[in-house]
This record gives sequence, C-alpha cells and structure tokens, in this order.
Amino acid sequence: MQLNTMRLLLALTIAPPLAHAAPNLSDIMTPGLWETTINMQIDGMPMSLPAQTVRRCVTQENLDQNFGLPKPQTQGNVTCKATHMDRSGNTVDWAMACTGEGSLEADGTATFDSPEAYHAIIHMTGTMQGRQIRMIQNLQGRRIGKCQS
Repeated sequence: MQLNTMRLLLALTIAPPLAHAAPNLSDIMTPGLWETTINMQIDGMPMSLPAQTVRRCVTQENLDQNFGLPKPQTQGNVTCKATHMDRSGNTVDWAMACTGEGSLEADGTATFDSPEAYHAIIHMTGTMQGRQIRMIQNLQGRRIGKCQS
C-alpha cells in the first residue's frame, strides 16, 4: 500500500461516512453544506496528526439518487469495495476492503445525532510498504448551512 492507497483512503473518509452508508439517507440527513473534522491516530506514530476539516455540499439529488450506496473506487493500482452495510435507525455500520498495492480493511459506525450532525469512528488495518499499519479515525460532522452556488 503506497501513496495511492493513502490518497484513496483519505478520499473515502473525507466523503463522510456517507460514501459507505446504507441507501436512503434522506430521512436522517438534511441536504446542505457539511463540515467534517477528522482526527486520525496511527499506531506507532510518535505524535498525533493534526485534525483535518473538510467541507462538502450534499444535495437532495445526492440523497435521492442513493448517494449512500458505496461504489467501488480505484486510484492507481488500488481498488476499494464495500463488503458490508447495515442501517438500524440513525446508525449506519459498514466494512470495506482495498486490494492492489497492498491491502487494507476498514470498518466503521456513523450515528446521526440529528439530521444536521453525526459522529463516526473508522478502524483500519493493512500493510503499507511491507509494514503493518493500524489507524483509527474519529469524525464529527455537522451541517453548517446551504450549499454555495
């Protein structure tokens, strides 16, 4: 797992857990501009990585077109696919596997505290440059307003 895997992994997390969620999120999520803060911990790192905050517009059309359905994603020689999805009320659980330049498995749980806020945790394990890697990501997401045109 090289740089391509890390880029794809970051892209999958930045897409909030929506990219991995069960279909039909429109009843637990309000369209609009969403801000997600990601805190990442990597085993063996001598210091914590700085938190990253990203913004993404989620439209009603995204939700109506099953925005939550995971789709295989590929970057370079790495492909990631969902292996499990389940939704119970306002909580979504998922798992995914990446293959190619190494391997990665991830599982996560996102809970929508309201239609305008969620928190999630993602656990990842795999190999990078021949070494085992374990990572935990804690996400906090909130709707901050309408999407900008």
